[in-house]
Amino acid sequence: MIIQCEKCHTKFNLDESLLKKEGVRVRCSVCKHIFLASPPEQGLGVSDETADFSLQELEKTVALDSSVVQEEATGAEPKNQGIDFDNLFDESMKDIDELEAMLPEEPLPVSEEEETDIEKPEPAGEEEVEEPTSVDLEEKEDSIESEKPVTPPEPEKRGKSRILLVIFIIILMAVSAGIYIFFRAPQLIPSFLSFLKPAERQAATDIGVKRLDFKAVTGSFVKSEHSGRFFVIQGLVKNNYPKSRSYILIKGTILDNKQNVIMKKLVYAGNMLSKEEIQTMSLDEINKSMKNRNGKDDKNINVAAGTIIPFTIVFSNLEDPENLGEFTVEAVSSSIGAK
Repeated sequence: MIIQCEKCHTKFNLDESLLKKEGVRVRCSVCKHIFLASPPEQGLGVSDETADFSLQELEKTVALDSSVVQEEATGAEPKNQGIDFDNLFDESMKDIDELEAMLPEEPLPVSEEEETDIEKPEPAGEEEVEEPTSVDLEEKEDSIESEKPVTPPEPEKRGKSRILLVIFIIILMAVSAGIYIFFRAPQLIPSFLSFLKPAERQAATDIGVKRLDFKAVTGSFVKSEHSGRFFVIQGLVKNNYPKSRSYILIKGTILDNKQNVIMKKLVYAGNMLSKEEIQTMSLDEINKSMKNRNGKDDKNINVAAGTIIPFTIVFSNLEDPENLGEFTVEAVSSSIGAK
């Protein structure tokens, strides 16, 4: 029988023995369009064997070879031109709808290797007819899905991480070197970065105390006839400077058992008070004697190198004498002597 492609209108000579009454999907070998081909009539020589094909076989497509019978450019009409394909399509429309309902929404293309060449059909009645390779629709869908391009995972940014790590190590080394130079070798800092150099430590000005040493320092309680109980610190201070010193000032401090300062007092050296004088003198007389800058008999003026002079520090008004822990004595200042 003669069928015509719905798209490119190419005509083909198709063996009716390949058609079933429900119709067979065929593909045009010219434009690759797939359409349904049905037998001309229900009673036109369709064998029982052809009618017994399963629904799965109906889903196969038959490739039409354009080399069989293509319409000539001269307009020659092929045989059986009088067949009305529209009526045949209408009669099998219901069957087509049922068939398409069982198939995916978009018919899957079948490879050319799976198509049947209609020019070499063999009798339908023979059991060993070489049929087109059956295609399982579900397997076909799986293969199509597997063919979809898979977006490859983004490559790990190892290169970038390594660059950042190297930069971090370089910065860390530079900072470490800068800190070392700043504290250990500031002379290596360039002149244009002089503002980074640490401030030079000014030599501590000697206020005349570095070479003053104390000897025979003692502390004791003395009961006064006028002002109660005193705590008295007495001792000697030696001038170890190469030249004479004058106006040596000394500070005495009393601490409690917890090392807290209870009282402190400033006195000049060269003022020695005996125990009897402390007991009989008033507190004002004692303080006036300790504040004598020149010292008794000018002993605190031009103290020659290596000379030792005495000093006395008297503390009064002690709230809790029993809480005294210890005392300290230190030189506060001295001046260069005139000799």
